[in-house]
Amino acid sequence: MQKLSNKILSFFLILFSLISCSSTSSMTFNNESYALFIYMCGGDLEENVGAASEVINEILAIEKSDNIEIYLETGGAKTWSNENISTLVSRFKVENELILLDSYKANMGEMSTLKDFVSFSKDIKADKKVLLFWGHGSTYSLCIDSLYEDYLTYEEIHEALEDSFYDLLIFNACYTSNLDLLTSVSTSADYAIASEHVFPSLGYSYTSMINYFINNNSESIEEIGVKIIDDTLRKYENSSLKDTLTLSLIDLSALNDVRESFDQYFASLLYNSSLEEFTDFLKGVSNTNNVGSFGKDIFDLFSETSSGNFLKNKLKEAIVHEIHGTRFDTSGLSIFYKDELLANDINNYSSSCFYPEYLSFLKHRNDLKNKNYINILNTSRGEVDQIIKVTLDELAPTYAAIFEYVFYDNDKKVIKSDKVSLNSIFDDSSKNTIISVDNSALFELTLGDYLLNYSITSFQDDTDPYTAKITYKTNVEVNDVEGNLYFSYEYAIDDELNGVYEIIGFVPILEENEQYMESLNYGDVINIDNHDMVYKGENIKRSEIKKANYVSINVNDIFGKEYSSSLIRLK
Repeated sequence: MQKLSNKILSFFLILFSLISCSSTSSMTFNNESYALFIYMCGGDLEENVGAASEVINEILAIEKSDNIEIYLETGGAKTWSNENISTLVSRFKVENELILLDSYKANMGEMSTLKDFVSFSKDIKADKKVLLFWGHGSTYSLCIDSLYEDYLTYEEIHEALEDSFYDLLIFNACYTSNLDLLTSVSTSADYAIASEHVFPSLGYSYTSMINYFINNNSESIEEIGVKIIDDTLRKYENSSLKDTLTLSLIDLSALNDVRESFDQYFASLLYNSSLEEFTDFLKGVSNTNNVGSFGKDIFDLFSETSSGNFLKNKLKEAIVHEIHGTRFDTSGLSIFYKDELLANDINNYSSSCFYPEYLSFLKHRNDLKNKNYINILNTSRGEVDQIIKVTLDELAPTYAAIFEYVFYDNDKKVIKSDKVSLNSIFDDSSKNTIISVDNSALFELTLGDYLLNYSITSFQDDTDPYTAKITYKTNVEVNDVEGNLYFSYEYAIDDELNGVYEIIGFVPILEENEQYMESLNYGDVINIDNHDMVYKGENIKRSEIKKANYVSINVNDIFGKEYSSSLIRLK
């Protein structure tokens, strides 16, 4: 009987052992192995509040598993709260304690330091690999090393990661969900988790994150990424930090589809846009919310055009999941932009920008904004006729300014003003023009009883004798068809002859934003003889300013700078 009992007991022990082995085997099969690599640049976050050490303590307290390996590289701080960490760059394997693998003097803001850590990660075997950056971030830098006062540029990050690949990149840093940084790593990982705005130094719930890796049950990186983001929101649910908390899960492969289109958009804005398009862009962007000191939400940059909407939709496809705080209107992705840029800002950004045409746009915009490129001179020819000469620097675009004529009575009180948008007033070679303000040249630009609100399309002059021919266009309606009337005015300043007008023709606007005859050869025009014509401009009656004794020209450039002439006597 005793033997039988022993046999029964042995049977159940063997059966239990088989069941246990079967369960373990199943778990190993279902759960993919993970390797987590943490590049932790402590900086002043560690020096001032010990934030990096607190994160390390949280990771050390997590119960480890055979299907995850964690490696930590520390450095970049003058002091560490954790007594096991020195000011040297140190590489550890993380178990229930820090196991030192290597230690050497180096700068964590140097590309070679990151590249060495990346090379180390290649030798570690795992089904899935995750690289996490911890430290300060900005819209053009990452991981600021306090010891060397240096940081990683996005170009350096791109070069360091160029020959490696990770399933997921995680950034525990501020302002990292920006187009340049994510583009720099778009060929080195499938997904990235990053913050568009400021991000708490204690960052993610590392306990939950690592447990998601351990107990993944073959979940996709995308599914785990969503969980990490939502869990972070719960971590700060009852904290004031929730107001500024933003996190995005980005499908990096989707960013590759917009690289060329994004640059083409800003090349077109820089070189091919009209005055209205360019000024609307600058005004629109200036009125949108800033993301930190040097960023704009990416979608604020695009106008409601076919190319703008195309880019918006493509970028939205890249944002898999996104949360944002209650205080800021963000969408999950930003880009470097500031209304008032210093030269040093541009220099810093240049080494991190992955969109050359966008960088050219910023540089050109900044050059124009910081330079007084319009010069107004009052000159006279003879005792009666006077002119105002406007000269532009070579940097100035042809759509540089809006001119305002201001008329005054004899007591120098304003009678009337008329604004004129000059799209192509300036000859590309000389960058200057001469605008006559004598009675015949200015006041006789009328249609019926109304002064014309016109644009000058060309200016030709001959200095001996001094003659000038100016070609204008103005918006009119002929037989219920809206279009542009093109006409010229020719006069001789040295003679007392009145100017001679010539109507060149009328070009209909067939569709919204589609116009013909923009070039100086005028193409095929429609003769408007014997057609009724209605002026669609600002209906300023000549009778309202016929008593004007003086005129001046005020110029507002596209950045809001003002230039003015002195008063010119007309009578």
